[in-house]
Amino acid sequence: MLAKPIGRESRVQPWHLTQSRSAMGVQESMPTKKPKTESKDKKALRLAETTDVSPKQAKDLMQKHGKDSSKVEKEAKNFKAEG
Repeated sequence: MLAKPIGRESRVQPWHLTQSRSAMGVQESMPTKKPKTESKDKKALRLAETTDVSPKQAKDLMQKHGKDSSKVEKEAKNFKAEG
């Protein structure tokens, strides 16, 4: 896929400049990010350990009551006392 020169200013680019990196067999790495679910899992596990509810119950309470950790912890203690 070489370009043909049209005038004096137009120059043919070498083949390695016209090819994409992936076409040449070079894999570009994407920056790796830790998924946010991991931090949610850790928070749920901490909540489960401190309030004696199961990790699944802790996740459910966190989804139901939002990010306010003091409210979630209070609800988890009430949940455990009721159950």
